[in-house]
Amino acid sequence: MPIYMNKILRAISHRNIQCSFCYDHVLCFLGHLAINYDYASLLQLYVTEDSFVNGCIEHILQEYINYSLGLFDEMESPKNLTRKKFQHILLQCKEETKTKRSKRQQDENYLGKLSFCNELSCLLHEFLSIIINTLGFVPYLVN
Repeated sequence: MPIYMNKILRAISHRNIQCSFCYDHVLCFLGHLAINYDYASLLQLYVTEDSFVNGCIEHILQEYINYSLGLFDEMESPKNLTRKKFQHILLQCKEETKTKRSKRQQDENYLGKLSFCNELSCLLHEFLSIIINTLGFVPYLVN
């Protein structure tokens, strides 16, 4: 695996990712990359550690949305909330989370980068908070 994956691979091997949802989906994402790309392709797919971390985070947020949409089909939703509107709201929450993350990174730049595990934890809590403030409930509570 390319060197830019080392921190995330180390976090997985040491079981430092506390959220089981995140752990499972990072592991699946890495498995998907390992199966579908050779080493040279992986080097071109993500050039830096930051771009790889962003790719992992994007994958986790999207998987949360996908999982929530699956739950939406099973739950009794308010009459005015369609599946399409629910998906649109979750996508807006994801974009707001990414914007807040970018601002937080700029504001905290003098402190240095957070570890992947801490970054993931902060981001997920922020994402869930935005969802709760927008919808009034959380479709799927992760630990």
